[in-house]
Amino acid sequence: MKPHVLAVVLLVGHNAFVDAQGTSDSMKGLIGVHVIVQEPSKEAEKDGLTKASIQTDVEVKLRLAGIRVLTREETLKAPGKPYIYVNVDTLRNPSFPFYAYNVRVELFQEVESVVRAGVMVSGITWQNTRVGSVGASNLREVRDDLKDDMDKFVNDWLTANPPVIR
Repeated sequence: MKPHVLAVVLLVGHNAFVDAQGTSDSMKGLIGVHVIVQEPSKEAEKDGLTKASIQTDVEVKLRLAGIRVLTREETLKAPGKPYIYVNVDTLRNPSFPFYAYNVRVELFQEVESVVRAGVMVSGITWQNTRVGSVGASNLREVRDDLKDDMDKFVNDWLTANPPVIR
């Protein structure tokens, strides 16, 4: 079934399917997040989609919203040890100048296992996934989609942690 969906996306063009899960409640009281970005494919990097550009896009969105970007060391000391994991997975079509892509933004936190009380594990408490396709010369559009996904994260964060007006 999935190969058919991917084929339809490739034929139709830049149609994205978004699936947001999690609640803003899980973000309440977090002091910030660390950002981890998965390295894009070598092909995508050659066409202009770099880890550094993705990292910058995500961190700028967070900082502009007043969300603190934690260092790795700060994260390990922070309640919940929160971090955002960003994966932009791409597959270039060898016959056509197109990429199929999957963008995942996930918030991980330390949570208590429901099976073994008192055991803390790292778990996804918020996620957003987007699937689409784009011309090889337009990989910038993938970054624009990621920015839209980060807007959803920021909105949920601000719902859980409204700014204090003094």
